Formats: sequence, structure tokens, C-alpha cells
Amino acid sequence: MQHLKLNIIPFEHIDPYISISIWKEESDGAFKIHRSLFSRYFWSEFSLEFSDYKHLYVSFSVVDSADYIERVKLDDNFGLARFYCNLRIKEYFEGQEIIARINFIKNVEVWIADEALSNNNYISYKRFSFKYQFRRVSPAAELLVSFDGVSKVFRKSLADIDDIPVEKYSRVVHKTKVFKYDKLENEQKQNLELIFPLLNNEIKQFLNIPFKLGRPENKYPKYFKYINDFITTYLITDTFKEIIDIPDQDYLLTYPEDRVLNTEYKSNLLSFNGGTDVNPYNGIKNKGPKETSPHNKVIFFMIFHQEDTNVAKQLNNVMTNGIGHFRGLKNFIKQPYTTEHNGSLRFSNMDTLITDLKSFLLAKEFVEDARYVALYITPITKWDSNVQHREIYFKVKEQLLKSKITSQVMRRETIMDENFKYSLPNIAVALLAKLDGIPWRLDRQPSDELIIGIGAFSPQKAKTKYLGSAFCFTNEGKFHGFDCFTSNETSLLAHSIQTAILHYLEDHQHATRLIIHYYKDISQNEIKPITDMLRELGLDIPVVVITINKTVSEDIVGFDINSPQLMPFSGTILKVGYVEYLLFNNARYTSWGKEVKSSIPDKVKDYHFPIKLSFYSTEDDYFEDRKVVVKLIDQVYQFSRMYWKSVSQQNLPVTIKYPEMVAQIFPHFEDPKIPDFGKTNLWFL
Repeated sequence: MQHLKLNIIPFEHIDPYISISIWKEESDGAFKIHRSLFSRYFWSEFSLEFSDYKHLYVSFSVVDSADYIERVKLDDNFGLARFYCNLRIKEYFEGQEIIARINFIKNVEVWIADEALSNNNYISYKRFSFKYQFRRVSPAAELLVSFDGVSKVFRKSLADIDDIPVEKYSRVVHKTKVFKYDKLENEQKQNLELIFPLLNNEIKQFLNIPFKLGRPENKYPKYFKYINDFITTYLITDTFKEIIDIPDQDYLLTYPEDRVLNTEYKSNLLSFNGGTDVNPYNGIKNKGPKETSPHNKVIFFMIFHQEDTNVAKQLNNVMTNGIGHFRGLKNFIKQPYTTEHNGSLRFSNMDTLITDLKSFLLAKEFVEDARYVALYITPITKWDSNVQHREIYFKVKEQLLKSKITSQVMRRETIMDENFKYSLPNIAVALLAKLDGIPWRLDRQPSDELIIGIGAFSPQKAKTKYLGSAFCFTNEGKFHGFDCFTSNETSLLAHSIQTAILHYLEDHQHATRLIIHYYKDISQNEIKPITDMLRELGLDIPVVVITINKTVSEDIVGFDINSPQLMPFSGTILKVGYVEYLLFNNARYTSWGKEVKSSIPDKVKDYHFPIKLSFYSTEDDYFEDRKVVVKLIDQVYQFSRMYWKSVSQQNLPVTIKYPEMVAQIFPHFEDPKIPDFGKTNLWFL
């Protein structure tokens, strides 16, 4: 039995009413507040006086010179109550000379220096944020307290730095304030000795400060400890209790047991050739892939620097004979590893690789009806400072796709690492998927519904998002194809969905509903072309949109106090808003109440934080039946099991993950369209 707590503190306002002074025009000491922060109760009384004003100026005290003085009930004015609580909390921490700021989502963020996490180069700050909520989970006002990670601030001030290029700066710290570097004003610039830069990745790389690497760890105990230590140190004090009266003990919300939902029994089962298993690695190793590649003529070749000839030989041997638990492609995915004599490309200069590759492909005599796979051994590290060299990865992918060749890229240092054997099952599964095989399937009955995933990625220094759109699946996880275009091309999005529906209807008599897994809340401008398109096709079916945040939820997190790991069981569902839910999607499986141990060969557990889901439908009251919501969430859960780039449990469904992966790569292509071969192949894994 789970005992679930959320990082939410329910509370009642000490005084449910506050007095405010209001001005129509700017006034010293008053805060500029948008009219939307006032409730309908307020506007019902003052609608005529303020009808022409988008903003009002407010002081949270009685000022005789104000245009109006009003006593406001906080419970009836959520926007104003949030602004007021944020103001009081920010002032409380600033009074202790602690960095406090309003972040981009209008919550208070506090930075607490931690010398234990610091060194001679930088000071580490643990970041915590506050979100004021009202009756989202409990019947009271709520303070959501979250741990947002660690920021590192260089110990040298701008006055002492001469060598860091100015374009590498992002944010800087000045006393208890955090500024964007390009927003510094005269007052700050007059005191450069008091301004310290935030260490972003570019500055770390420039200063050769190592990035934190390592295997995944269970973040639940650390997160839980950080939150509790922060609350007991800074919130359970007489001064803070004048703002929000927090109990000294048992302050975190206990989630009611009778409201906990779960995915369906055996939802985590995957189907392989010889049966089912919850663990992808065990399933494919012991039972074999669901379907081998349909291509009988598969030819592998390599692309590598001439200095990496021995690395290529080692990779060739591993693919054939295996190493450790991995017994070669033939045994693991039932795919013979076949190469051509002198069929590989050895290059001598990274700067001429693309030219060499084009000539190589132009001169190559391809075997008829054969499917080719390129294994590219790149000497470029992930953090290589040469931007042109980093771009070569994408250019190689694009050139190969133009020749209908799928590829697998591996770094030199990865192949030579002693832990490479742990990566090989992942590489083999990805290769099978790229060869149109099926490593595993969802163990569920098919139904007449179409699932389309739409993800996004914002390339650095780009003005628009790219959407890996219309990733089309049947409900049992069969992949149909995809396309990719920019976020401002909503008409192309609708056209792409139309193409997916027409292809689906070729194999199915009809569709009962269209389910869209979207990376953000969908707007009416985005949904209208889709509903118009369905109407033109004569399809009177509901459209269900499930918003799936592509980043895990670290603002609201649940903890199982009865488990030493603190991680709730995989498949646990918690309602945290009107149509908002948390889905815990990890490797802590349960079978009839008993915990199932993971047996991944490298013993790395998948301690994923929950993902946050919200729902929209073109039909009113579509989600009133709880069973409908659970079934849709169960589908999201199962689609996270269809990730064919790894044998480890994932938290995001492939309907969101795959489009995002494409959208990360596509903006780097020279041509504005993905080659047709690339629209039906999983080359991006």
C-alpha cells in the first residue's frame, strides 16, 4: 500500500481579507497590475469606473490619496491573491539578503547558496520556487514548493574577467538580483566588482569546467530532503508564519487513498516473438524480437576517419561476435551482419567528409533490392567547440537519406569505453527498428482509433519552433510515418494529419476518434484547421487532445513514504487539477500488489519523475466519466513502452518523443523537406 505525499502545503489565509488602495494612473510605490488579476466580483462593482483601463496601480495598504480604497476577499480574487502572496514571499527572502526573483511563469524563485556543492571556481545555489494555487488538489489555498535544480555562479566578478567572450554571457548576479547580461543598466555597470556571471554550458566549456556526467540516479530522496530542509529552515519561522501559517509538522499534503488511480492491469506488458515481458531487454534477449527485418538483403558499411581503423575493426568484431551479455546482431535481433569487401568509406579530413561522402555514394555500385545501413564512427565529441564539425553529424545523416540509406552514429570514445557493452543492446534495437523490424509490440487488442503525436524543438538562435508532426500510430503502436515543418505552418499540420487519416482508412473501415498527443496546450487557431479538415472528409468523430509536457514534472512531485526509494509505483495516476493529471512512469513495477524487481544488465534503474497531462476534447463533457480519462492515460503509458532507441523504461510516449527527436535534427538539414525515404523510416533513433 502506498502512502503518497505531494510537495504542496495546504493553508488558510491568516486574514481572508486585505485592504488595497487603487489608482487609475501611475503612483509612487504602487504596483502596476493588469485588470485580469481582479475577479468578476470586483468588476461587478467597478465596471464603469475602470472600463477604459487595462492596468491599475495598487498598494496593499491604505493610502488616503488613492482613487479608491477597497477591502478584497482573497478567496474570491485568485489573481490578486497570487500577486499579493508572491510579493510578501519575495520581500521576506530579500530581507534576509537571499536572492529572490519572479521567474518567467510569474512564480517566486529563491536561490540558496550551498558551500557543500561549491568549489574554488564557483558558488552553487539550490533554486526553490513557490506557486500559489487555490483548491487544485485540496479544499484550501495551496503553496506548491518545488526544487528547481542547482545554478553555479563564477567566483570572479566582471571586473576581474578579461578573457571570456562577451557573447557567451547569459545571466549575471548582482547582490540579491539576477539580470540578463544584456539588460544591465548604468547603476550595475558602475560596480562591475559586484557582478558575477552565471556559469552556462558555453562558459563552462570555455573555462574547461567539467560537465556533470554519470549514470541516472534516484532523484526522489534528494528532492524530498531538499524540500523538507528548505521548508523547516526558512518557512517554519515566526516571521514567515506572519505571511502563511505553516504547521510545524506534517505540512506536506497527503494524497487521499480513495482518489489514487492506476493504469490497467498488465499495461506494462510487451509482446515479443515467444511471449510477453515487462522488461524490454529480457524480452528481446530471451524471447526474440516481435518481427525481424523484412529485408533479406541487408548490407552494412562503415564511415570512419583513417586514424580510427582499429576502432572500426573492433566495432566490426563486436557486431559479429558480440561482447559480454551482448552476443552479436545475429543472436540478439536475428539480423545477420553482412558487409562488402572494401565497401567502407575512410576519410582523412573532417572538413572534406561531406564532399568525400557524396563522391563515395555517387561511385558506389548498389546491390539491387538491398537495404544499406551506414555505421558512422565520428571522432567529434559532444562538446566539440568547432560548430562546423558538430554540424557534420546532420549533414552525413541527410546525404545518406537522399540515397535511401539509414544510419547509426557512434562516437569514437564510446566504442573504446569499457562500458560500451551496455550500449550495444540499445544500438541493436535501434538498428532493427531502422531496418523496419519490430523489436516489440504493445500487448493490447487493436481498436479503430488513430493516434497522432506532435512534438517540438526550438533550435538555438532560431525564431520559430520546428514540429516533428503527424507521427501516426494505430492504438497497438504500429508506426505509419511522419512529416516535419515549422510551428507557424498550421495549415500544413492539418494537411499532414489528413494524409495520415487517409492512409489509416485504407487499412481500416472507419475511425471512432482522433487522438492527438500534443507538446503544449492546443489553441483554437491550431485545432480549427483540423476540425475543418475532418468535416471536409465527412468524419463526424471526436478529437481528443492530450497535452503532454515534454519535460518531466519537477514542480509538482509525489512521494511514496512507505518506500525507501520514495518513488511511487509505475502506473500511478494522481489528479492535480480540473483536467490535469500526474502519471508516474518508471521501472518500479507492481503485480497484484507485489513489487517486481528490474533486471536490466547494467543495474541502472529508471527513476523517472512523473509527467503532467491535461485534456481537451471537441465534445462537451467528454471527460466526465473517469474511465474515459484512465483509458486515455493508459494509452499514453503504453506508448512510452514503444521507445526503440533503448531497452530502458522511458517516461515520455513515443508520440511526443519521436517528433521531438526529428525536430532536433531537421532544422540542420540543407533542404527544406525531408527525403521521402526518411518519412517512413526511423533513421533518427
